[in-house]
Order: sequence, then structure tokens, then C-alpha cells
Amino acid sequence: MKKKNKNTIKLFVLIFLGLAFLYFLVIYPMIYFSKNEKLLLNAGKHYFELNPNELPTGNRVKTVSLNTLYRKSYMKKDLYVPYTNKLCSIEHSWVKVRKENGNYRSYTYLECGLLNSNIDHKGPAIELNGDKEIIINN
Repeated sequence: MKKKNKNTIKLFVLIFLGLAFLYFLVIYPMIYFSKNEKLLLNAGKHYFELNPNELPTGNRVKTVSLNTLYRKSYMKKDLYVPYTNKLCSIEHSWVKVRKENGNYRSYTYLECGLLNSNIDHKGPAIELNGDKEIIINN
């Protein structure tokens, strides 16, 4: 009976360690990253609220980079890669605004080490078939 209790305790310890490992290496970094995304989004919205002349017209999209938000003091704190002292990318992180159905909608892309926002930020790759040079007659 004592051996069965020891095995049960070992199993519970292993399960606890596995869950702790999962939390600290996967769940917590995602929570931390999500909070950073919200900070970036709020700073971008605040930027466009105070600079309405920067809002897009028609079908255009306007972008403000994390670098600009830092320089113009819209970011209240630095955004770091989880568990490091390394800053998130200031050149590859941004907030974009687009007018959709009469309302402005904001999109955020944040790049922090191995973590980045789940948004298509590159767009389609367009390749042309045929010659590299084309002459168009007037």
C-alpha cells in the first residue's frame, strides 16, 4: 500500500511540474505579449485621436510605428520580449488605421522576439509572368 501511495505522489508531482512548465514557458509569455499588444493599440488610438489630420481618407490606410509612438511620448512604458531585457521591435511594430463602413478601425502588429501578432502585415507577393521590361505605346 505504501508503494502505491508513493507512486501516486510522484505522479502528482510530475503533473504539477508539467503544468508549471507549461504555464511559465507558454501561457505567461502569451498573456504578457497580449498586454503589450493592447498597450500599443491604445497608444496608437490615442495618437490618432490627438492628430485627426493623420487619419486616412477614402480607402487609404495610415500607419504609426512603435518608434514614432516612443519618440512622441505616446507610449508610457517600454515593451519587452517576455523574460528578457530586449525591447520589442520598434521598426517592425505598428498601428494601422483604416476607415471601414464610416468608422475607423485600428490594427496592431507587434514583433517581440519569437512572438508576433497574428495579422497579415506583409500582403500578397505579386509576380509577373513574361519579360522583365514592358514597352507601352502611346
